[in-house]
Amino acid sequence: MTTALQLKPLAPLARTIAETVRDTPIRLGSPDGAADLVAQLTVNVAAYAGAQTLPLIDALRTVYSSMEASRPDEWAMEWLGDVWSTLPLDVRAVAGDEDAAAELSALVSEPAR
Repeated sequence: MTTALQLKPLAPLARTIAETVRDTPIRLGSPDGAADLVAQLTVNVAAYAGAQTLPLIDALRTVYSSMEASRPDEWAMEWLGDVWSTLPLDVRAVAGDEDAAAELSALVSEPAR
């Protein structure tokens, strides 16, 4: 019973996976059969996850806009800046922070060591 209650929030994800498995044609005996299913599952789960994160991204953009609007208020800017700086770089970039986006871009373009 406890497990069922813990998994209840994942029901839409489980439904996405089950529908993908049901609807994806698989060629038995072919090495590509499993690859086709994995590819379709990857796309469908990524689309599901993206849809679930859109409200969070919108909220982060609102927070960032509030930060920008509060620049004249030193106390508010200091507090928001402290909180903002604890967020991962990619999250700040998605929310509209151009400095974070530039820093992330620089990190991505650095050659591997």
